[in-house]
Amino acid sequence: MQKYSKINHEYKYVLVHFEEIDDLPALLKNIDLNKYEIGIGFGRLQHYEYKQMMREQYPNDTKKSWMQMDLSPLTDYPEISSLYLENGFTVRNLDALYTLNLHTLHFEPMEKNEIKTKEKLDLSRLKHLKYIDGGWGKFMVNLGGCKTLEKMKIWFYPDQDFSEIGQLNRLEELTLIQCKTLTLDGITDMPALKHIELKYSRTCKTSTRWPTART
Repeated sequence: MQKYSKINHEYKYVLVHFEEIDDLPALLKNIDLNKYEIGIGFGRLQHYEYKQMMREQYPNDTKKSWMQMDLSPLTDYPEISSLYLENGFTVRNLDALYTLNLHTLHFEPMEKNEIKTKEKLDLSRLKHLKYIDGGWGKFMVNLGGCKTLEKMKIWFYPDQDFSEIGQLNRLEELTLIQCKTLTLDGITDMPALKHIELKYSRTCKTSTRWPTART
C-alpha cells in the first residue's frame, strides 16, 4: 500500500515517494505514461515533513543515509516520457533513464541541494529528449551531444561560454538563470534558435552580433 505517493488525474501527474518506487506496478496501473508526468521524491509530503520524521526516527544518522533513491525500477516502464526528480537525494542507477522514452526531464532548480551521485548522466544517451528544465548538476555531462533538444531552461549553468550549447542545432528556446557565462559567443550561429533569455546573469556580455538578447 502506498502511504506517501499521490496520483492527480486532473493535472496528469504521479508523485512517487522514493521509498515506494518498488510499488510502481500498482501506482502506474491504468496510467497512460505518454500523457502523465512521473515525479520521484517526497510524494505527497513536504520536504520538511519527511525530514523531520526521519530525524526523529534516526536521531544519530547525521549523514542522512535514509535519503537514498534507486532508479532501477524505472527500467520496467520504457514508455515513460516525462520525468521529474526532486533534489537532495543520493541517487543510484542513473543509467535507468537511458531505457526510457524521455521527451521531458525536470530537476529542481536548487544549487546547494542538488542530486548527489557518484555516477554521470550522459545526456547524449537520452535519444528522444526535447526539453530539459531545472538546476544544472555536476553529474550531467555531454550536453552538446543531446541533438534532439528543442528547449532548455537551466539554473546555474557553469560554463563560461556557449561552445557546448552551440552544438544543439535543433534548440529553439533557451533560458538560463543565474548562469556563470561570460559571453554569448558560441550561439549566434545556431540555426533553429528563436528565443534566448538570461535572467540574473550579470556577468554575461551581450555579443555585438546579437544585441537584442535579454539579460
